[in-house]
Amino acid sequence: MNIMGLLSFIFRPKNDFHGMLKDQSSATLKGIGLFCTWIKTRNPSVREQVMASKDSADGIRFEMEEKLMEAFSTPFDRQDIYSFSIEMNKIFRSVLFAMRLMDELKVQQNEHIYMMANNIFQCFRVLDSSLELLELSSFNVKNEIQEMRDIQGRTEASYIMGMKDLLSQKDLQQSVNTREVFMSLKEANSFLVYTVDVFHKIVVRIT
Repeated sequence: MNIMGLLSFIFRPKNDFHGMLKDQSSATLKGIGLFCTWIKTRNPSVREQVMASKDSADGIRFEMEEKLMEAFSTPFDRQDIYSFSIEMNKIFRSVLFAMRLMDELKVQQNEHIYMMANNIFQCFRVLDSSLELLELSSFNVKNEIQEMRDIQGRTEASYIMGMKDLLSQKDLQQSVNTREVFMSLKEANSFLVYTVDVFHKIVVRIT
């Protein structure tokens, strides 16, 4: 074995951080999609599936954090791996909080809530599929990143339209409760914006 081969063997990544990020992303995507279904159905079993997806994503994240601390080398910057994982968790937490608010405050069916949630789901789906490209030797995600930015813009537009509608509502308590859900989903979208930023930074550094 030549010196370069020996060094590659010694310093090779021992953990599949690509795979762990993808697994966490897939569990998060599944949970957000189920949340969109729950908004329309309010089915308790769907709610349980959302919670199960969060537990799965958390388990993957905790394992990855432990391996990050132990790893001698990583496929790309370990801070980026950690940041990406944490931001995905923040997105899911905000979505879960929106679900909890809707459940406990008895927030009624609202087209703007669904539109915001579905846009977050659609944006995250593009992000999830783009993660697979990180393992390729050559790739271009310019179109995917632009698509995600466009969807995030639509989420913000849905939030503004929803807030405008709330101002015309006569039921003040319901308006206040609905606004809290809007705010939680707006927060999820903000975390998603930053997650895409981290992803873009990773792409720039490794290409």
